[in-house]
Amino acid sequence: MFVSSVIAAGGSSDRMNGSNKLLHEIGGKPILVRTIEVFLKSDKINEIILVVSAMAGNTYAEVLAKAGILDKVTITEGGKTRMESVKNGLHKVSKDADIVLIHDAARPFVTVQLIDDCIRATLEYGAACAAVPLTDTIKESDKKGMVKRTIPRNRLFSIQTPQAFMYRDILKLHEKAAFRGLKVTDDASIAEYFGFEVYLVESDYSNIKITTRTDLLLAEVLAGNCDDTGAHDTFASSE
Repeated sequence: MFVSSVIAAGGSSDRMNGSNKLLHEIGGKPILVRTIEVFLKSDKINEIILVVSAMAGNTYAEVLAKAGILDKVTITEGGKTRMESVKNGLHKVSKDADIVLIHDAARPFVTVQLIDDCIRATLEYGAACAAVPLTDTIKESDKKGMVKRTIPRNRLFSIQTPQAFMYRDILKLHEKAAFRGLKVTDDASIAEYFGFEVYLVESDYSNIKITTRTDLLLAEVLAGNCDDTGAHDTFASSE
């Protein structure tokens, strides 16, 4: 079995006041390096495709070279949107690939266990994504900002990455989505749109996506407390 990973690192860090969050050091390592190193630790990952913006490519290459892992990563240029960038990355994946994991570079606290769980779930169900149950009460508002209803949260989940798919399936679906002009915020939504069932793999609340400066503060705390031994058991989304 050949497993590839596409790591999306083409974001603009708009909510970081001009600072590139992936270059910010957490626990002495740039976020980008921390994320990639987790995938390198998995003995099930055969290749890593890093999708970057045109302006950041040389900088990221220098960072990875300094960390001694540049030769273990294929860097390719992304597009104007995340969807386009992921599609570009998928085209760089080895044609021998059976499964591909798509992951946000800004989620450095992913674990080898979660990666492996997503791979196993994809072998069984065809598509899978990391998720955690919602803990907040969710309310829907009307156009005036008044509460319309409270939505039961027992079947609601916050979706994370990795998201894993059979490679040939997700490549075709991305091509179809681009042709139709589909706009979604994650890759599982593309699979859902075209009728694929996506299995939810239980993740951990520490698998945060670093977006704001507040997230950086939380990441510093997590870096001092998290290790790679957390259990991530798959669960049926219907339960």
